[in-house]
Amino acid sequence: GFDVREAFARRLKPQLFAIWDKYRIEGPVRVEARATVDVPPSGGASVSDWSVRASLSRSPGRGVSGRFKPFPYPVRDLEGEVDFLPAGVRIHGVRGQTAEGTAFLRGTSSGYPADSAYDIHVRLDRLRLDDTLREASPPEFQSIWRELNLAGLVDAEVQVTREEGPDEPERYP
Repeated sequence: GFDVREAFARRLKPQLFAIWDKYRIEGPVRVEARATVDVPPSGGASVSDWSVRASLSRSPGRGVSGRFKPFPYPVRDLEGEVDFLPAGVRIHGVRGQTAEGTAFLRGTSSGYPADSAYDIHVRLDRLRLDDTLREASPPEFQSIWRELNLAGLVDAEVQVTREEGPDEPERYP
């Protein structure tokens, strides 16, 4: 494994940096990669399939943190696996710590461009209703925060979906 930090990510090709930037995974990550390379007798090898699995786990003194760009609430001490495939991303039962509670994430995305579809399920236990959460919330929820003056701890489950396309909004069914 290796230690992923923003300084490392900024050295990636722009397409790979955009993938990293969407999830902002930082810390020790074990990476397993697989590729199928076709080499015809006439030459000209090509990759016909590939996958990359990022295994997130705590190491002594350092955990993995992340922020999903559409909902940039900080989560630390992430554990679980994320698969990067030609068809998109699969998040497998990732668990992490919020300020006072626990976050559980699973879901998929249909690709890597900004207009890709995604379906992410998040369960939050003991989530603190504070300025950090308010600032991470989508703009359409900001007025609710101001009107209700929310505070305290809550348990919540959120489904965040987005259809593929440049003008498709996020939905919270």
